[in-house]
Amino acid sequence: ARLEARHELALRTHQIAVFTDGVVRQEKALLGVIQLDPRAILHDGIRKQLVARVVRALDEALVFDLSGLDGTKAPRGHDPRASVLSAMAAAGHTLRSLHASVEYIQDFIGITGLRMWQEEVSRAFAFYAEQEANRFVRKRVAPDASIHQSAAAPIPLLTSRDGDVTFGFLGRTLCALEALTRPGLTVFSPAADGWFTPEGVEFAGLRMLAALRDCVGVPGLVGLDRLLGFQAVRHVDRGLRRFVAEMRAGASEVLTSFRADLIPTTALLTRGVFVHDAVCKRLSTQLGAATADVVALGHSQLLRRALAHQLRQASSLESGLLFSAADTLNEAVLNDVRRHYHRPADNAFPTAENPLLPQLAALLQQCGVADPMHRIYVTRDATPLLDLWLALIVLVNAPRFRYDTDFRTLVQSDFSRGAIDVDGVPFCAGIATLLRQLHPRVFRSTFGFLGQYVRSAIHVALIAKRPQPVPAAVVNAVVIMQTVIDLLGLPRDTLTAFVPAHVAACVTSQ
Repeated sequence: ARLEARHELALRTHQIAVFTDGVVRQEKALLGVIQLDPRAILHDGIRKQLVARVVRALDEALVFDLSGLDGTKAPRGHDPRASVLSAMAAAGHTLRSLHASVEYIQDFIGITGLRMWQEEVSRAFAFYAEQEANRFVRKRVAPDASIHQSAAAPIPLLTSRDGDVTFGFLGRTLCALEALTRPGLTVFSPAADGWFTPEGVEFAGLRMLAALRDCVGVPGLVGLDRLLGFQAVRHVDRGLRRFVAEMRAGASEVLTSFRADLIPTTALLTRGVFVHDAVCKRLSTQLGAATADVVALGHSQLLRRALAHQLRQASSLESGLLFSAADTLNEAVLNDVRRHYHRPADNAFPTAENPLLPQLAALLQQCGVADPMHRIYVTRDATPLLDLWLALIVLVNAPRFRYDTDFRTLVQSDFSRGAIDVDGVPFCAGIATLLRQLHPRVFRSTFGFLGQYVRSAIHVALIAKRPQPVPAAVVNAVVIMQTVIDLLGLPRDTLTAFVPAHVAACVTSQ
């Protein structure tokens, strides 16, 4: 069967073996004052061709037709999801073929082929992730100044395709993932850990992420995760800068006056929630722009969590001992850090010269152990009125959601054209990430304002001459609060410190 193909494979293998044997038999020679090592030249040549072929294969295969998702008109019957899956399958098939070729030929030429494959592929993905990250950083790294570039086996530079804002195939892959999971187009279901259309059809989930891992491997997932981390930093910084700009533009007077009416947050409001509605309407434009930043931040965070799940699964299945050792070391280091803060004199903290923490953090990220929702991206000093600003962002968006029993989460109530692109879980993830960057007292005061709103709204509904049902916005506010608490990894009974347990149960049962 397939005798011609087998004969050609045997012929090529024989030719490679004869050529390699001749190179290896040569002795080291001097060219002037330069010593030439034939074996080193052979290894460098193989590395150069390997990295060039891998990059060329990925650049040619990972081209996606996102018509209909990027604002362009899609041809009739075009399915962007199928286009992305087919491109990933083609790239994965090409890489598997190259990997099998290196593994097959390594014994005939006397090299450690698998090690060379892992080193060169990891170096290529790290290089392109670094170049893509230049879009998000102020101090850019030139291609020839990269620590991942090599004179012996240079990584080829790619040219941007027509209409491309990315550097290469890694940026195009990230853009495709973001387009397929865009809030407003899809609904993220935490129960299914995937993105669905409003009709319930899976658009991007475990199958697509498994295809992505099969396509780019662990180095590619780590590169995409790094790019999403840079995006999250940009969204956090943009959201906080927007808040400062709005305060300087005059919103601080409105919030200062409003805050005086709300203090203390443990008391019920005499005017109910009408004062909240008035302030939200007055600052609707500013809060709408802030909502876009929050949703974009939450979107990046959810994609990072999805990639971390794939990395965790890959590391636990393919290298279980390494994964267990890294996880155990992580717990041991965390216990030591806690002891240091409990008794600093008896338990020293690692010095800046100690490489333990940076190297362990890099290993945990590649193993998928790190949770993006616990990541500190920026550090900010205490900013007055930021807690009330975040509470108003939640309250202005609460009416835009409805609780879907199928997805078991909040979904956008209006998917028509022109509606604001917002989704329940990405919105909550953005709020949770912003709260994680700030002092814990900001979380307590923000939830204090939200709890006061919920209690006051229920009080107004109960004392009316004709008892009224709890407004949907109040129910959504409680669900948002609970979702943020879950994303932050806090105990579920944390909500009862701001909304009594019987009130929360009554609201969520409506």
